[in-house]
Amino acid sequence: MLDVAEVADGKLVSTTGDSRLWLMNSDGSQREPFGDTHEAGWLTPCGHFLIYAVYDAGEITLTRVNLDGSHSTKLVSGDLYAPACSPDGKFVFYVNGHQPQKIWQKSTDGGTSVEIAAGMGDGITGRLDISPDGTLLAYPFDEYPPAWKIAVIPARGGPHIKTLKCPGEYEHCGGHPMARVYNTC
Repeated sequence: MLDVAEVADGKLVSTTGDSRLWLMNSDGSQREPFGDTHEAGWLTPCGHFLIYAVYDAGEITLTRVNLDGSHSTKLVSGDLYAPACSPDGKFVFYVNGHQPQKIWQKSTDGGTSVEIAAGMGDGITGRLDISPDGTLLAYPFDEYPPAWKIAVIPARGGPHIKTLKCPGEYEHCGGHPMARVYNTC
């Protein structure tokens, strides 16, 4: 998996084909190893930290590291994905991968994870996103009959605020999710 994230001073952290993390200038110059991590992904800038997922032995671990690659700290492990960080860098949000899916919040300093909300529809289909003011979370989900939607919920927890219908393949392909695969769209 290849991934890239912009961190402080316009620097980029990237995964590469060798499964390591690399720090470089935005023009690709001054490339150097970023910590001693392998099999990383979901690079998520988070205030004075970088949050990333490490894949190991069938488990995913969200890890926090300083922006110089030092002080790696494991935050939470399990069947999880789709991390997002609060604008102030104090919290990371993530989704558990098993059903029923739920959205969780964890302090970047550690501690216990807190359930924020149950996922809507048949499954959360992409990354979480948080509003610039840190008050709202949004995420894509699908449901039957086939439709892609976006849910908007309070970042502090509680019932969803709004559901947005996404235009796309389901509408253009007569509602059949595999129409494009079968070239009938």
